[in-house]
Amino acid sequence: MNKLLLAGLLTVTSVSVSALDTVAISLKDVTPAAHEVLFGGKIDFSEHTDGKKRAHREQGAVVGHNVSTKNIIALVATIKYAGFRGPGTTMLYRHDFFFKQHGLEAGESFEIPIKRDGGEEPFNIITIDSYATAELQFVQFDDGSTWGDKNAAEALFAQRLDTEAYLNRLLAAYKQRGPSAFPSALEQDQPIANTSAFAVCQRLLLIYRQFGAAATADNVKTRLKLAADRRATGKF
Repeated sequence: MNKLLLAGLLTVTSVSVSALDTVAISLKDVTPAAHEVLFGGKIDFSEHTDGKKRAHREQGAVVGHNVSTKNIIALVATIKYAGFRGPGTTMLYRHDFFFKQHGLEAGESFEIPIKRDGGEEPFNIITIDSYATAELQFVQFDDGSTWGDKNAAEALFAQRLDTEAYLNRLLAAYKQRGPSAFPSALEQDQPIANTSAFAVCQRLLLIYRQFGAAATADNVKTRLKLAADRRATGKF
């Protein structure tokens, strides 16, 4: 074979093709029965490949709408999504308003941000059908009544107790040792990440840095009083 032709063939076969693909998937609500929160939203999937490696990213938002006639004090939902070659992601979403003045009011909407950078990994030729779904598992209303599977809310209720215990520890530190002890109590006694107590902790840290110990202690007292008032009704 002609050496020049052979060299040309070798050159062609060594070339890799780089491609960027994107797809936008509207989220589907897959809750099997009539329910109190309807889900919508959209997730954008992008994938960059060169035939050997791939990098993928997901970004968007799940939007929930309280379509009931009551205010919601807590909810649990499962969100699942995947694009191109996967892998699929399953996210258990919990939100508890137990230590806040107001919950999710009737007719109100909320967003759950979705953002994930999958990094770089080996290329896989097998593709899947892209999807994005949400399923409501449990709702608790501000009158104490519930909808859905209470077993799905076990972790939420456990975290509620953890949050209350954490707030009581903070208040005790403030009362016993004064404002100077508050920073170390906030920084050192941090709950486990990705829990309701941790979210409250992060919010209190922001309040402390902006407004100081007294304002933070007042916020802790308010949260504990709201919880005590709700428990006093005998409905929670």
